[in-house]
Amino acid sequence: MTGTQRSGPPSAGRLAVAAIAALALVIVVGWSSWDPVLLVLCGTALLTVAVAALALPSAAPTVPGPAADPPVPLRIQWERAVEQHARILSAYGQYELDPAMLRSDWARADRHARNTGTDGLAETDARACERGLKLLTHADATDGPEQSAYLEQVLAVVDGLTDRGAVAPPEKLHTELAGRVQRAIEA
Repeated sequence: MTGTQRSGPPSAGRLAVAAIAALALVIVVGWSSWDPVLLVLCGTALLTVAVAALALPSAAPTVPGPAADPPVPLRIQWERAVEQHARILSAYGQYELDPAMLRSDWARADRHARNTGTDGLAETDARACERGLKLLTHADATDGPEQSAYLEQVLAVVDGLTDRGAVAPPEKLHTELAGRVQRAIEA
């Protein structure tokens, strides 16, 4: 509806006005010792206010609400979700394969080991972890065949730690190191 037409039940404010006017009408008519003419005039005025509050249309124009978006078909929703998934997967893949991230993961593991200590590891495994970190640091400072040699030694350290059960098999780390060895050889 548009214009000044009212739709639905009266608002709480209009109901309150009507209730107050009706209550005043009952009080004036029932318990008043006023002159009958004054009583009729006041009663008529209060009754008019009560009826007007309920019956007359609202003076405020009604504004239609925003149009609801039409429903999106399930196929389009599915395609949008697949596109979003592909974007996230692509960004995550870049994060996973970032060589700087490999180094930061190794350094984070080293910091954790230093904070928690290597008491849980055999002394040879603790030394192997330190050696692996040093080799990785040297590999980052070199390139070509020299870098390849350092990275192969890091792989050997990681494989040894895995074989002895000191660390869980680091599939991602192993794959990344092997890829870096191959790139260093090709460089």
